[in-house]
Amino acid sequence: MKTEADAKQPTSILNEEYHARLLADIDHFAGVANVPVSMIHEPLAKYCSPEEVKWVRHILLHREKGVAGLCLTGIDVKHPVESKMMAIGAALLRNYIDARVVTMTTLLEEHKTGEVESPTVLLIPNFYVEYAGGKPNTNWQVNILQDILMRRLVEKKTTVIYVQSIEGLKKNFGEGIGVFIEAHWHIL
Repeated sequence: MKTEADAKQPTSILNEEYHARLLADIDHFAGVANVPVSMIHEPLAKYCSPEEVKWVRHILLHREKGVAGLCLTGIDVKHPVESKMMAIGAALLRNYIDARVVTMTTLLEEHKTGEVESPTVLLIPNFYVEYAGGKPNTNWQVNILQDILMRRLVEKKTTVIYVQSIEGLKKNFGEGIGVFIEAHWHIL
């Protein structure tokens, strides 16, 4: 019989047996993936559209077909891209896929120190956002980003990126990287 305390406990989609390893050190795994523990317990559909969920469910098949990753575009005020990315990372973590949510600043800092992480799935929630008076990335930073993306594509490592506007990306990062993303990423 359920008690009142049981009714107040948040429901988890984790299976205690299947996810025993994950549950044993969930704070550590969430920290490495850069996702909130709470999202590991929640369904991906809470944060992502049915089309996004379908794409993530087949992520390994897309990789085998040579698709570099997923490119989320536009603005969804109901589900901010940062939430979507963390939810995708959490869903992959539940399935024992090494996924990390990393910002552009962190990625460029890691490159500078020579310590760029190379998880199976890298999620970059702010790959390109339109600036409101801020300083855009320089040519050398764009070259580094394209190098990282190309290397991951060749190594069959999926990269999920957020690009607010493909046209804005082409204008500010250059036509080359825009065409590269259009050719190798599934754009939603």
